[in-house]
Amino acid sequence: MTLEERVSRLESASGRARNGAEGLDARPVCRVSATFTVDISREDGVYVSRAREINVASFGESREEAAANIREAIELYFEDPPGAMPAFQIDKVEVVVASP
Repeated sequence: MTLEERVSRLESASGRARNGAEGLDARPVCRVSATFTVDISREDGVYVSRAREINVASFGESREEAAANIREAIELYFEDPPGAMPAFQIDKVEVVVASP
């Protein structure tokens, strides 16, 4: 099951639970853990990191910095816009770096 399918399933379940509860304004928060495969390559003097499963990329001056930056970029990718009630929250992002 892809991440998008999992999120859709969680959102659908949240909607069913919300529809059955009278008088509740806030959406429930579902916590999700996900693992993404990240490729890190050296390009034009910096290390570029790309998450394979989603369209997210970042970079850093070292492999370690590129890995830390892609982790933050993935977390921001799934963050709700300011003022929105979160449909789900990511507790942990595990980055698996592919071998060069």
